[in-house]
Amino acid sequence: MEPGNKLHRQWTAALVATIGLFIMGMFLGWPSPTLQTLSSIKSPVHLTPDQISWMVSVLYIGSTLSPMPTGWMIDNFGRKTTMLLLSSVAIASWLFLIFVQNPMGIYIARFLGGMWGGSAYTVAPIYLCEIAEAKVRGALNSVFILMAYNGIMYEYAIGPVVSFTTLSVLSAAIPILFVLCMVWIPESPYYYLMKQNRKSAAKALAWLRCKTVNDVEDELKVIETSVMADMKNKGRLSDLLATPGNRKALVTAEVLAALQRMSGISVIMAYASTALPQTGILTPNTCAIIMCFVWIVVGVWSTILVDKLGRRPLLAISCAGCAVATGIVGTWFYLDSNTDFDARQITWFAFFGFLLYAVFFPVGLGCVPSMIQGEMFPANIRGLASGVTSTLISLTSFITNKMYQSIGDLTGLYLNYWIFAVSCVFGVYFSLYHVIETRNKTLEEIQYELSVRTEKSEQNETKSALI
Repeated sequence: MEPGNKLHRQWTAALVATIGLFIMGMFLGWPSPTLQTLSSIKSPVHLTPDQISWMVSVLYIGSTLSPMPTGWMIDNFGRKTTMLLLSSVAIASWLFLIFVQNPMGIYIARFLGGMWGGSAYTVAPIYLCEIAEAKVRGALNSVFILMAYNGIMYEYAIGPVVSFTTLSVLSAAIPILFVLCMVWIPESPYYYLMKQNRKSAAKALAWLRCKTVNDVEDELKVIETSVMADMKNKGRLSDLLATPGNRKALVTAEVLAALQRMSGISVIMAYASTALPQTGILTPNTCAIIMCFVWIVVGVWSTILVDKLGRRPLLAISCAGCAVATGIVGTWFYLDSNTDFDARQITWFAFFGFLLYAVFFPVGLGCVPSMIQGEMFPANIRGLASGVTSTLISLTSFITNKMYQSIGDLTGLYLNYWIFAVSCVFGVYFSLYHVIETRNKTLEEIQYELSVRTEKSEQNETKSALI
């Protein structure tokens, strides 16, 4: 096999696994093209503004409840098996939208969709990190968020031109495709070693590396040594705080998870068609599609940049750009609602802010938090930590989505975007001073750096305090 082709199976496995994120993106993007239909009195499923707020937010109740059980499942049943079992939840969600067209049916469908989203966000980062070589791990993890953007675009593009039921049928086809493809890719070799199934681990690793079992023996030994050392501890919730390295990893992962959502991404995805103002000849739906297209294009570039420039600088640049973008959008909404100035004359200004956000979010905030989620924890607590992180992401998303309209009614929508801007400014500081660089490092090297450097840092802080 040619050297240039030795990565193609890792890419294949990553693309198949991240169809699950495509499905998650569909659930995130679905409200935007359907909001105008559901809010219409003529709609067969008419929702009041408060019901719409709950329809958008109930997704995140489901995604808050599913990550912890999913974290347990992936360590007991496997990464691949968990994704296959839980795909039934995604299929059931779309079936509810097809056959139970009333407010309660929509709530149940959104809740189930949220359960799938929380599960996919828990499993996929771990699977991608465990199948990838260090030199392409960042790129493969960038596919994670890129597929979510494509799922959003799928709903944005199809939703405005087909009926409510047709959109649900077309959406239900994707999780079925996911199941059919998923059965052909291997389980994570890390999981097999956790279960002391060395033979299956060797076969899985050989398939992923396009080599023979004998050729992957050296890499397998390194992974096996690391996994066996990690598995000496049971992997309880308390282990997340048991060592300096674990504490550093947990703080980093949770802060980045919260920052990603506090940048406003959940709100912008859900309310794009209603948040974006009419811009000349462009309708809000068209503007939303353009914005999503930019997400995808920049997301493709981020798969290249993340392993060349590193996680930390891209994250800082992304936070800075999103701070400026949300500041611009907030200023437009302030001018529109709190001054006598006719802001409708400069709707391009608001669209420019949203477009700027679409450029900068995928560069770092979109992809780096999920990488950190999969990279920074030892094997024995990786599933547990991923569950905790996904739960925080879902909880933060629920709060930002539920409060969006309430804050808008109380003070004006502008305050939401200024809060997002302040959060992003903090993200610049945190990225530069508290995030370690993991580019081109194996998972074992990252664990060593976390353990040694963090322990030394805590010892130095203790000495300084005593002095």
